[in-house]
Amino acid sequence: RISPPSGPSTGGTSIEIEFTSGNALSGVDKYMCHFGDLVVGALAISDDAIECISPQYEEGSVSLEVSRDGGDITEDRRTFTYYHQPVIESLQPPHGYARLGQTVRVLGYGFGLRRPSDHISCRFNKRIISDARWVSSREIICDAPSIDPTVDPRQVSVAIAMNGIDFTGDNFTTFTYMDEPSGVAIDPLVVSADGGTVVTLEGKNLENALRCRFGTLGEPSPVLSAAKTSVICKAPAILPTSPYVGQSTPLYVDFGGLGFHSTGLHVYYEPHVSQDNLYRTSLND
Repeated sequence: RISPPSGPSTGGTSIEIEFTSGNALSGVDKYMCHFGDLVVGALAISDDAIECISPQYEEGSVSLEVSRDGGDITEDRRTFTYYHQPVIESLQPPHGYARLGQTVRVLGYGFGLRRPSDHISCRFNKRIISDARWVSSREIICDAPSIDPTVDPRQVSVAIAMNGIDFTGDNFTTFTYMDEPSGVAIDPLVVSADGGTVVTLEGKNLENALRCRFGTLGEPSPVLSAAKTSVICKAPAILPTSPYVGQSTPLYVDFGGLGFHSTGLHVYYEPHVSQDNLYRTSLND
C-alpha cells in the first residue's frame, strides 16, 4: 500500500509504503525508493512500513519500487502519480456566516481527473476539511467550517490538496466570515398590493443586504440602501389573484449573495382598490 498514491510534480510528498506481513523491517538497514530511474533514501518507520520523500518528476505515473541495503529491487508493480499543483482563482461565494458554515465552490485550474484513490482536501486557515468533492478539472466543492467569531479570525486563507497532504502554497485566496443578520422590526407593516411601498427593515448585521423578497412568489426587489442596522427596499405589486392579497406575507433578504434569509418578520398586503369597488361603494353611500 502506498499513501498517498499521488503528489505534485515539484516533489516533496512524504510517502508511506506499507508491506505485507512477514517482511519485517529493521531501522538499521538502509532502504531506497526507486521512482523510475530516480533513487531517494527511505527510513523504516515501523515493522512493516518505510517512508520516503518524492523527488521532482514530470507529470504522469511512474513505477515505485524499494530496495534494501543495495540488494534486489522489488517488483511489486507499485505506481506513484505526479500531477501539476493546482491553482485557485476564486471562491464562490467568498464569504459566509460565522456560526453556520458555508458550501463553497473553489474555482481554478489543474484539478485534474477524479480518481478513486484521490483524497481531496480543503484547508481554511489551519482547519482541514477532508471530504471535498471533485466536480471537474476547474471546480471543487468545499464546506467552510463554522467558527467562533469571538475567538477565531474572520478572514482566513484557503488552500486545497489533491492528495490530502500537499496543499497549494499561496495565501492570496481568502474566505471572510460574517455575523449572521437578524431583523427586529418592519415599518410600515401594511403595504399596497399596487406596489411602491418603501419598507424599512431594522435589525443587526444588515449591511450586506442585496435583495428583498416578499413571500415566495414573484421576482425579488433590489435593496435601495443597506446599513448595519437597517435595510430599505420597495414592496413590489402583486396580482389580485395572489394568495398574499389581504394576508400576512413573510419578508426574506439575500445577504451577500448567500441565498434568501428569513427575517422572521411579515408585512400585510392591502387588497387592491379597483374602480369597480369604488363605484359600488359610492352607490351604497
